[in-house]
Amino acid sequence: MNDKSLRALIVDDSEDDVLLLIRELKKGGYNPVYERIDTAAAMEKVLKEKQWDIILCDYKMPNFSAPSAIALFKKTNINIPIIIISGAIGEETAVECLHLGAQDYIMKGKFSRLCPAIARAIEDVKVRDMQKQAEEALLKSERLFREITENSSDILVITDQNGNIKYCSRSIERFTGYKPAEITGQSVFTFIHPEERQRAVDDFSKAVLTNDNVLIHNGFRIIHKDGSEVYLDGIGRNLLSNQDIAGFVMNVRDITTNKRMEEKIRREEERFRALAELSSDIILLVNQEGIILYENPAVEKILEFKVEERIGGNVFENLHPDDLPLVTDAFRKLMSDQNYSAQQSEIRVRHRNGNWRIFEVVASGLKKGNAVEALIVNLRDITERKKAENALRASKQKYRELSILDDLTQLYNSRYFYTQLKKEIERSNRYDQPLTLLLMDIDKFKEFNDSYGHVEGDNALSRLGQVIKRCLRENDSAYRYGGEEFTIMLPMTSSDEGIATAKRIQAELKKETFSPVAGQKVYMTVSIGISQYKPKEEIKAFVHRVDQLMYKVKKDERGGICSDNGICNK
Repeated sequence: MNDKSLRALIVDDSEDDVLLLIRELKKGGYNPVYERIDTAAAMEKVLKEKQWDIILCDYKMPNFSAPSAIALFKKTNINIPIIIISGAIGEETAVECLHLGAQDYIMKGKFSRLCPAIARAIEDVKVRDMQKQAEEALLKSERLFREITENSSDILVITDQNGNIKYCSRSIERFTGYKPAEITGQSVFTFIHPEERQRAVDDFSKAVLTNDNVLIHNGFRIIHKDGSEVYLDGIGRNLLSNQDIAGFVMNVRDITTNKRMEEKIRREEERFRALAELSSDIILLVNQEGIILYENPAVEKILEFKVEERIGGNVFENLHPDDLPLVTDAFRKLMSDQNYSAQQSEIRVRHRNGNWRIFEVVASGLKKGNAVEALIVNLRDITERKKAENALRASKQKYRELSILDDLTQLYNSRYFYTQLKKEIERSNRYDQPLTLLLMDIDKFKEFNDSYGHVEGDNALSRLGQVIKRCLRENDSAYRYGGEEFTIMLPMTSSDEGIATAKRIQAELKKETFSPVAGQKVYMTVSIGISQYKPKEEIKAFVHRVDQLMYKVKKDERGGICSDNGICNK
């Protein structure tokens, strides 16, 4: 089944927390496109420039807060649901956010509610939008009704029992070209189109025999004074027995425009069919049983099936098995609920040669009365576009990897080191978790380079990178800091635990034999400084402290380990 697209604006200062949110959204079936911001200026900017389905906002950030975000958002008058996501705050604070305008509040660590809350919030916004539109339509209708009532343009005609006109309103001139004085006293049938005159006489004869509680509807053509045809539609009531009126009363309106519109629609339908025949998209008409009633010739070009072999076939026959549940569910809803609107989605359809083509599909119900009679389905082939998008994504990923990796060692580079260290320090401060940093330097590497050349030196650096990788856990990360220096980040690890990692690296390195010259074996050692992060410590101060420990061990005893408790050992 295809994921549901979700445009999420995430207001949070932690990229790692955002990644947790994104992971939860994907678990819930969403395909999120998101942007993270953590300031008022950034939020104001992205709300103006982009459209969003949901706003997920942390309660408290260094430079921003949820109440401030809600206040800023409300000024925009944009109808997007906002959900507060934060750690342990009081119930009163959560209620305050809801009163300010948030749709929901979710505690961090309880993300099982996230996807249902998002779905509910988005649906609530849709319902409010529909209610607002309905209210606006109702107000518009009421204004229109008042206007019509106060300034009626309908024709009011009163005849005697023989159909002779006793009275007609002034609006008759606008419809027929005759002034009231010109036609008063004449038979109403004089003005009826000759082809419909006898029917009008017969209907009137029956109408004058009905009681005054029956409203009689009828429509007919009349001849305008200028000779043109005018279509009228009216309601009649027999009030001949009413002493005040003593006549047959007809309220008539001009429907010429509507009749001409119907004719225009008929011609448009013919034109639509002609255009469908020429469309580059596949267009289908499908009945309630899923049988194809019509399909345009585009299917022959795109899927290489003949139109005649498709007509009468099942529309689900060539769908990809993984897409079938989504399509059949949407089909059922469209057929059973005339108010259901299927969202645009992507499906795979089998080509005659057995390959799968990707299509963007939009379907709408063809209504007859209060029921959906058939579906009109539009399929746009986006196979090549999807291939291009996938290639672009792969290219971007490759570029990102190249931008953060050191070519020689395949470890992360120093620029990425500082980016990640900042994130790990923020996490350490937020969750009160230990963070340990190792900084190591290859002993006597300059002598090795001078003796054996840079090619052998590069080979040694590359092999050390592989040794380091083998000694790390999944959450640890290693970086080439510069030259022959390397750094290792150990999240959720104390300094004492980090010493074990340092010893493991040294032990593994002892197993590595370097042979820069045939028949000669060379062994390398590294000096390692190791220290645990101190709460609220600046990044530069932290790195400098580890650096000093490393140089201390190089000065005192190469190939050793110096931790932040001052103990040096090999």
